[in-house]
Amino acid sequence: MTDQEDGQAAAAVARDVAARLLAASEEVITGGADVLAQYVGIFPTAYGWWRFICRSAEAALLLGEHGFTVEAASVVRNVVNHAYGLHWLVDNGPLAVDALIEKSRDDAEKMCKNLEQAGWPAAAEYRRLLEERKAQPAPVRSAADEELLRKLKHELGNVYDMLDRYASAEVYLVYSHLSGMSHTSIDTANAYLEWTGDGTFQIRDEPADPGPAATVQLAVALLQATSVMNQLLAGNPLQASIDAAADDLGLQETLLFHGRVR
Repeated sequence: MTDQEDGQAAAAVARDVAARLLAASEEVITGGADVLAQYVGIFPTAYGWWRFICRSAEAALLLGEHGFTVEAASVVRNVVNHAYGLHWLVDNGPLAVDALIEKSRDDAEKMCKNLEQAGWPAAAEYRRLLEERKAQPAPVRSAADEELLRKLKHELGNVYDMLDRYASAEVYLVYSHLSGMSHTSIDTANAYLEWTGDGTFQIRDEPADPGPAATVQLAVALLQATSVMNQLLAGNPLQASIDAAADDLGLQETLLFHGRVR
């Protein structure tokens, strides 16, 4: 096989794995989900992220089927980011939900100030609703929980630090690469140019085949997310699908997530 054929084969396996995990995930929630008691408090947030991951992965696969590859990079980045975020959420429990709520409130305050400075008519109503949220009594926490809450809020806004706390800083290289295709960058320009050795170029109406890396990463992130959700559900209903996916991706002996290191 040529390198291109190897890449096509790897991408085909990854697409098949992702499709099977999506089907299994859809099936397991049909008619509701039987959630273990210790996870009921975080399940609404976990479920929301899981569905976002699954539907985003499905969207990326659909884009790929129609020849959109680098254009799907921002969607793949969301899947990778949220898969690690889902592990972070379950690992830190209700305090992680509190961190999400507090960061949302902080972000809303910034937005409100921007609306007020811009003189938008909606600013007054936005401020009223925000003040109602801020007036809700804050939970009583220990000093240790307050310190962890501070760290968790920081990690929500700093992908590298969240990954680093779980000994997975190398994943930031994937995230960073996908980010290069998700913002205004030289990468998004060059995707549609064919540069020659003498500094001239030919225009392209679609990008060159970027290879299987993004598709494989999508399948791995979906496997990670599925493994997290499986532990929240009574009877581990997704375990067979997880094991089959890990076998096909060659990850049978691979730890999908590390524990928190600090």
